[in-house]
Amino acid sequence: MLERIEGIVTDIVKHNDRHNVVTLFTRRYGRMAFLAPVGKSKAGRMRNATLQLMAVVEADVNTRQGRELHTLRQPASARLWHGIYADPVKLSLLFFLAEFSNKLLRQYPADEPLWQFLIHTLETLDVLPSSRIANFHIAFLVGLLPLVGIAPPVEKWEAGDRFDMLSGEMVGSGNPEFMTRRLFITEEESRAIPHLLRMNFRNMHRFRFGGRRQQVLDALLRYYSVHLPLGTDFKTLPILRELFA
Repeated sequence: MLERIEGIVTDIVKHNDRHNVVTLFTRRYGRMAFLAPVGKSKAGRMRNATLQLMAVVEADVNTRQGRELHTLRQPASARLWHGIYADPVKLSLLFFLAEFSNKLLRQYPADEPLWQFLIHTLETLDVLPSSRIANFHIAFLVGLLPLVGIAPPVEKWEAGDRFDMLSGEMVGSGNPEFMTRRLFITEEESRAIPHLLRMNFRNMHRFRFGGRRQQVLDALLRYYSVHLPLGTDFKTLPILRELFA
């Protein structure tokens, strides 16, 4: 059945000289892969401009069941980002958002709260001044935690507690698991978690990490990898580390 769908472009891979494979996180069906023709004609250039990473597009799709690769017809921009693609710093963040989202969304079907969060993320990145986005990727990862079901319940913290990445909980120093579990972080890092979990896109510019931003980012990615099959090998990380030391 041919229908009009809305999706966020999370990946673009060359398939052959005539087609790319474009991955969309669609609002109605979740993650789907499509064949999209490429070309040097005016129509081809417009289509290529529409299908950029993290662009929100509408397209006609034949959603026949059993297909792994669908055909994308008549793609058009559903939302326009005016402040991202011409800004190299924002563009670097966008590449990370796309890479992380593409790995994450392999695990999820259609999910309206997740869709709304991704749209809000892109809308926010589009309008924020570059001087206030150094913590944007960290706020993004923190904001996703409850949506994917792994937000740590750390309302109660006592001196000496340490955070166990495997259970996602604070564990007291008298607990025998201290001797058997190998996924604890330090007490100092554990003390910072309740504060970190209050970060969002509105207040992220107020957080100061004192040169430890990369350590926080690495810890978040490790926590995600413990609970979800994402891995920690992200091609976009070296650029972020250079931009936001």
